[in-house]
Amino acid sequence: MIRKLFNNIIFKFVLNLTPTQRRTVLILVDSILLLFSLLATLFLNLYYLKRFEFIIFFKEIIILNLIAIPLYLKTGQYKSLSRYVGSQSLYELALRNFIITIIYGITKLFGFSFIEIFKFSILYWILLTSMGGFARFASRDFLLKFTASPDEKIKKVAIYGTGPASAQLFASLRLSKNHKVVFFIDDNPLVWERYLYNIKIISPNELSSRSSLIDQVLIVSNFKSIKKRKDFLKLLEGLDLPVLEIPSITEIASRKNLIEYLRPVNIEDLLGRQSDDSINDLSLNIIKNKVVCVTGAGGSIGSELCRKISLLNPKLLIMYENNEANLYAINNEIKKLNLVKIKPILGCVGNKFLLKRIFKEHNVQIVFHSAAFKHVPIVQDNPVEGIRNNVLNTRIICEAALEEEINNFILISTDKAVRPTSVMGASKRVAELIVQSFAEENALRQKSDKSKKNVIFSMVRFGNVLGSSGSVVPLFQKQISEGGPITLTDKNIERFFMTIPEAAKLVIMSAAMAVGGELFLLDMGTPVKIEYLAKQMIRLNGLKVKSKNNPHGDVEIVITGLRSGEKLYEELLIDGKSEKTINPRIFKSREYSYNKEKLWKKLDEINDLEQNIDELEILKKIADLVPEWSDKRFN
Repeated sequence: MIRKLFNNIIFKFVLNLTPTQRRTVLILVDSILLLFSLLATLFLNLYYLKRFEFIIFFKEIIILNLIAIPLYLKTGQYKSLSRYVGSQSLYELALRNFIITIIYGITKLFGFSFIEIFKFSILYWILLTSMGGFARFASRDFLLKFTASPDEKIKKVAIYGTGPASAQLFASLRLSKNHKVVFFIDDNPLVWERYLYNIKIISPNELSSRSSLIDQVLIVSNFKSIKKRKDFLKLLEGLDLPVLEIPSITEIASRKNLIEYLRPVNIEDLLGRQSDDSINDLSLNIIKNKVVCVTGAGGSIGSELCRKISLLNPKLLIMYENNEANLYAINNEIKKLNLVKIKPILGCVGNKFLLKRIFKEHNVQIVFHSAAFKHVPIVQDNPVEGIRNNVLNTRIICEAALEEEINNFILISTDKAVRPTSVMGASKRVAELIVQSFAEENALRQKSDKSKKNVIFSMVRFGNVLGSSGSVVPLFQKQISEGGPITLTDKNIERFFMTIPEAAKLVIMSAAMAVGGELFLLDMGTPVKIEYLAKQMIRLNGLKVKSKNNPHGDVEIVITGLRSGEKLYEELLIDGKSEKTINPRIFKSREYSYNKEKLWKKLDEINDLEQNIDELEILKKIADLVPEWSDKRFN
């Protein structure tokens, strides 16, 4: 109550002073400091103290003010904001006072010896600068302390790191009015138990016993390894501490207030794995000096494949995409790298004439087929278009690849093809069956005609990738940025997750290991509960979950119920057994397939029905090919 009254009267009065009034107050303060500094110098100097006379002292004060105040005014002493006084202001004050002391000393040369004047001047300069510096820093701290509204909650934080960026962040937090740094954290044993700005530095292991003292952790320093970073984030997760991160010191060197640049910690840092760079050796062999075509090049996986392939020295990278905006974006991005010759192609993979012309004209050797409709709810509501693109167009591009004798054809598949519960999953399972059928046809063709070129057809199946279009990560991030709520279909829903860069690397390596007909399975690690993912994303955005137990939290999680075609758990195998490969994160399997005649008959029937948009009959034909799947529309 007292502080509130103080804020409303005294502090309000100070802040509302006009520039002229403020300058007058500061001049008055400096006049007082000139007086007390002179008085203190006299009492500390016996030579002058013995000759002290009030009249002479009064004259000396007038002389000092006539020297000092005009110089202060002329050199900008009163132009800086008191709330942002720093060490630079102290250096400037010391220089001004040094000039004042020299001029004042010259006026006394005729009455005293040079040695006595020198001693007096040095002492006076030290005292005047010390008192002036103390007064300015004290007024700064006073203003900072009472600038914040008394009703505003002060957020208590810990800073990870003790380098230059941490010091800069501390300065920004100090000026922010609503943050208080309680301690610093560092994994360097040499700085433990020491202090930075009078604030203790502790080890990460001490955080558990001190977590109740803080509301949030701010990460500034880089970690020595991905493992250390992940371990620290896991520690914060166990303590339920929100966390934010700022850019590196090189990124923020030109910025003044680091608080504006605090950013959420990527969920990939918690769920992602350390990449195995050794896969590049095998990947290089299949890509180097080859003409590579990526379909769906503007999508999440397709664009990352383009990025990775461009680093492996292909002869030509053809980016095939039916979305003009996405093609424009990835084309500009790869072009800026200036690493590889590229050719953007705007077209649909259902256009066999265009595909064959591109394959033949550029002598394409490798095709990564990632073009597909993959959003489960959208395909569920638009099954005819989903099946046309994912099934019929896959057959068309496989025909073009076989007829033009491409070296390698790799289909990007999904875990939703395993015991599918959605149209999208069933369509991707049929796409796998098509590629398997072409692999078998190629093998028969090789036996009957040795002059025919071997075309290696293979598939790569994996789960969700973090941050891809349609994944929950960007959706949750958008909902968090809007203040919530996060919509979750079921508390028990689980998904596999992998980062987009890791998935793209493993896809390329799988292609390098293919000999024909393989279904490669990427090790997705441990499945993650989506509710856990949502809670961690809230925390990694520096916020807290709002719930019955914590009604004052920031973002609420709302359960909406499973959508049509959505299942609780994902899996990567149907009924086959996986085998190890030379890469511990890639397995391979061979699963059931149809003979070509039966499959082609069904596909021809689907193609005819697609022309008439007979949705129900198309779904029934797909169910004939994927007996483990059914849809309520024909049950």
